[in-house]
Amino acid sequence: MAQKTFHIELRCVNVDDDKKFNSIKKAAQKAARQLHAQAMLVCAGDTPPQILLYGEDFINGRKEIEAGSDEE
Repeated sequence: MAQKTFHIELRCVNVDDDKKFNSIKKAAQKAARQLHAQAMLVCAGDTPPQILLYGEDFINGRKEIEAGSDEE
């Protein structure tokens, strides 16, 4: 069976309010957890599905976000 990779990308331009940014980040964390749980139910084999969530901007680059918790 072939390994499949899925990509979801959300681009938010000019989110200068921290409260608004954090609400988007929390929604992404929740969606990542739900997607991972569904994959755990349907994926076969010895290797469990993996999920990677990160935020990226021009100045700070890529920063991994923990999908397992709603970190601030």
